Amino acid sequence: MSRNAIVVAVALACALLAAPALRAGFTTDGAPVAVYANEQDDQAICADGAGGAFVAWVDRRPYADIYAQRIDANGRAHWTANGIAVCGATNSQYVPAILPDNAGGAIVAWQDRRSGSHYDVYVQRVDGAGTMLWTTDGVAATAAAGDQTGPRLCPDGAGGCIVVWKDARNGSSNCDIYAQRIDVDGLVRWAADGVAVCAYAGNQDYPVAATDGGGGAYVTWFDGRAGWHVYAQRLDGAGVPRWTADGMPVCAEAGMRYDLCIVPDGDRGAILLWCDNRSFYDLYAQRLDTLGVECWGSADVLVCGEAEQQINCVMVSDDAGGAIVAWKDTRGDDPDIYAQRIDAAGTPKWAASGLPLCTLTGGSIDPCIVSDGASGAIVAWTDARHQLTTWNDIYAQHVDSLGVCSWTPGGDSLCCAADTQRYPKAASDGAGGAIVCWEDRRSMLDYDIYAQRITDEGELVATLLASFEAAASPAGVSLAWRLSSLDGGVWFRVLRAPDPAGGFVELDPALVVAEGCFFSLLDASARRGETYVYRVAIDGGPILFETAPVTMPPAVVALLPNRPNPFNPSTTIGFELPARTRVRIAVHDVAGRLVATLVDEVRDGGIHTIEWDGTTDGGRAVASGAYFCRLSAGKQTVVRKMVLVR
Repeated sequence: MSRNAIVVAVALACALLAAPALRAGFTTDGAPVAVYANEQDDQAICADGAGGAFVAWVDRRPYADIYAQRIDANGRAHWTANGIAVCGATNSQYVPAILPDNAGGAIVAWQDRRSGSHYDVYVQRVDGAGTMLWTTDGVAATAAAGDQTGPRLCPDGAGGCIVVWKDARNGSSNCDIYAQRIDVDGLVRWAADGVAVCAYAGNQDYPVAATDGGGGAYVTWFDGRAGWHVYAQRLDGAGVPRWTADGMPVCAEAGMRYDLCIVPDGDRGAILLWCDNRSFYDLYAQRLDTLGVECWGSADVLVCGEAEQQINCVMVSDDAGGAIVAWKDTRGDDPDIYAQRIDAAGTPKWAASGLPLCTLTGGSIDPCIVSDGASGAIVAWTDARHQLTTWNDIYAQHVDSLGVCSWTPGGDSLCCAADTQRYPKAASDGAGGAIVCWEDRRSMLDYDIYAQRITDEGELVATLLASFEAAASPAGVSLAWRLSSLDGGVWFRVLRAPDPAGGFVELDPALVVAEGCFFSLLDASARRGETYVYRVAIDGGPILFETAPVTMPPAVVALLPNRPNPFNPSTTIGFELPARTRVRIAVHDVAGRLVATLVDEVRDGGIHTIEWDGTTDGGRAVASGAYFCRLSAGKQTVVRKMVLVR
């Protein structure tokens, strides 16, 4: 590594703890979405319609609020670093759900305890620029007595949403299912505090919803009126139930049900999936038409009935009237990830007992799934194959419509950073790939939110940039970045803008120092006390990264270390002045006698350099030994030791 690169690297290492937050694109182990003090977790994600995604999460800075961020197709954050507050109301907000508004923005719902006594459900719409479009801190879908929890969203087909939730207004032992529609302008369209989807005696829980394609929604839930069964109801655009009052039974077999999912079938109906222990934790599915008729027969479709457990199921439409399902499967020594496709007739299309996506030693859990837009899917999961060294990681696999896995056997790595990564959630990138976000503890302090994009061919996006840092020192602003594969033959454009306002100007590209895949730049023209933002782009290509504001330290009277030291025959002495002032720089021997006066005049503020050639004011060469350089400016004096070796 060259001397200049070493100087930059050392300066960065010394300033790392004080370095500002940075906004980058996707890197080898993902892009930071929210890296802030305390926990960021319970994330939800949806596509932004432009190749990127919106991510919402619970953020404890320091209290539990709802935050969100938009990242583009290259992983760059478009809003304030570490996200914007969707809701910062008093007390706690939890359980965010999110969907696109199909106008470049997103709609977020959550359970909210601002009342101080119970949870309600609130909803907010945010546009693509990060502007909140509805009432500050959200519109109340319900503020009824008792707890309203676990909100889930589906679109209303007109730019608004339908939100469903578990409702305890009639007591915690008699929970019901309610729903509300909020239009594109944030107006509540159904009855105040929602319409009852099911208010039957006993507990109803875990509601989920899917659009009916006509302005209404299908809602399904677990119902305890005669066991723990699966019930469903269809609401029209006016919030009127279209089927049997309090819902119709979809599965009334003995046993418990878990992990309920629902997706539209593309023909105004819906497909339901659940984990069922009528035998021993198997997976079942059913398709309902607009009249509530069970299209796949009253016995339901057995998706997987292998020994041990099939749980944690997730589902997505196959865009052909059927669905693709993934789940955690314990038929082996460790939990594995399996998948199955069910066609419009309810026929499993892949291996009879499910298609293995990952069966490696260590265990795989917490699958999420997203459509590839071509009747296939991308499945991501928490993976413990490296558990002896790095805890859990995030892996993914693509399976096409025929059940063929097209990426690395056992899955491609999305993140293998230090410590634990968990609970992935995925959204389509609109081009056959996926953007996956997860909870990440690489800081080893608390969980943050990271994301990664993987293309339909299994390539991680923008892994060209492996890492970057920025730091300010008296010498200027130091930038350093490392590419994952490209060497020093590439050219960069480095741009700088004053913060908070001002346009970007390009710095001299000759300032960039290249050492293989490591690049650095020292911006010595940065003015003391000023704040700057930097962008680095490949010449003729995309922006690799943009820094958060970097502030130069305030100017002071300083005498910099002479270089070289020891020296022979001469050395360079640097000094800094905060403003135009008279300065005197003199060299003294160890006895304090004056040897040479190097400067005695008025100089402008800034950094200056002078040379000393080891001679007296009379031009006589001095002997080897220690000498002291003394700077006096105003009332300040600074002294440094120099060593001359003849």
